[in-house]
Amino acid sequence: MDVWQTLGEDLAQSKWAVSTRRLYQGWLSAFLVFCDWCAVPALPIEPSVLRDWLTRVAAGYASGTVQIAASAVIGFCLLNNFANPLTANPVCKLVVEAAKRIKCGETKQKRAALDAQFLLDVWGVIAQLKQQGHFTIKNRRARCVMQLAFEAALRGGEISNLKMCDLAFVACGPKCGHKCSEHRGSDAYVFARLHKTSVQGSVKVIRLVDPESPTLVGGESVSAVHCFVQDWFPFLDSHNMRRHPECASSFSTKFRCDLCPSLFPTFPSKSKGIVRAMSVSAITETYKKFAVMTQRDPTGYASHSGRIGSFSDATAAGEESLGVAKSLGWASDRVPKRVYKRKTQSEARATGVALAQSIAAAAQQRSGCTDQVPGASRPASDTARKPDTPGEPKVASRQSGGVDAVNRSGSSTAPADELKALGYKPFPLRWESVDGQPVCVRYQLGCCRRAQFPHAHVCHGCGKSHPDGRLCRSAIRAVSSWKPT
Repeated sequence: MDVWQTLGEDLAQSKWAVSTRRLYQGWLSAFLVFCDWCAVPALPIEPSVLRDWLTRVAAGYASGTVQIAASAVIGFCLLNNFANPLTANPVCKLVVEAAKRIKCGETKQKRAALDAQFLLDVWGVIAQLKQQGHFTIKNRRARCVMQLAFEAALRGGEISNLKMCDLAFVACGPKCGHKCSEHRGSDAYVFARLHKTSVQGSVKVIRLVDPESPTLVGGESVSAVHCFVQDWFPFLDSHNMRRHPECASSFSTKFRCDLCPSLFPTFPSKSKGIVRAMSVSAITETYKKFAVMTQRDPTGYASHSGRIGSFSDATAAGEESLGVAKSLGWASDRVPKRVYKRKTQSEARATGVALAQSIAAAAQQRSGCTDQVPGASRPASDTARKPDTPGEPKVASRQSGGVDAVNRSGSSTAPADELKALGYKPFPLRWESVDGQPVCVRYQLGCCRRAQFPHAHVCHGCGKSHPDGRLCRSAIRAVSSWKPT
């Protein structure tokens, strides 16, 4: 085995996160099966095959999924040192952009957000369970996970990868877990190492704040710091789960520790069971479970929900969007404002209120003018047309002259055979081909219902529009009506 070649391939694929590579592999496998079905090699990319495959993907999936499928094929080409197929073949790029333009696929419901209202309801439910004596390990862990996901805007994978040394209190510094002082009243740092949007080995650092006047639910402070100090860390310590004595992680360490236990481990029922980190699917099940318990629809909740609500709630409170985005791990506020922002009622009414104020300001400026009745006609001198004077020559307008010129020179929509009979030389692209491939010179205007041309209303053999081709939806919208023969 060539060690350096293996390391080079691993380094090249490190451009994508593990979850991204897993997603790309699924779509790449589908594309390879399609190439085998078409009896063509996968590399180099055949433009017509890639176009047809992306069209089939667009017929059944949303436009965002089409982008992911195309990216999987692009990465496949780059790993094998082939050019980007969308750059080398403009028709493939056109298909991807068209799928985004028409928003193909079914309408996708927005992901539900893990917001402040949801968290308060969760704390209320857990307080009731605690009074009834049903405060289980899963409920204890769920409250801490959800509070941390909200305050740090963490994805499910980032929460699952956290170690004991990835959370350090400010009062203790980098040696937190080895030499600890009093944690009460101290903020805490969360280090998400090798996170999805990591650039040049950067570490996503979020500061968890211990509020001076916290909200109390069931006599407990609603904050992530309180969850760790008063509940979760003492519970882990009782099970001999603490930072490893030989752990050397510091604030500048880029890689995850292999010695310390997971921050959110599992607790097997069997004594010899293997203790693992809480999985992403378990985080999703936690969100859905408490969505049901708080009388919410669970279908919109996923492990990514913790990253959605914090930005909206922080900006709704009056904080600057750029500062909030950077403190929560984004490079800028462009993506969270476009994807994750949920407008409050006052923010949604802001534009309408501003327009109403502009009308009021304009009315104040015209306070000295006479009010005009809506629908009143102008004076006759302005609206009456001057009659034509007898004997005055009429000047032909530009429009009438253009129409006469077209009529004198012959109809521009005459059939191709009539133009040939009149001696006109036909436009070459209508009858010729380039490298044996027929050239399309017409844009799609509808769908043809004839059997011999089932996929387009324009016959590329004669270049004419068929009389029964009706103007309707675009071709991708009508793909559901095509039946395989």
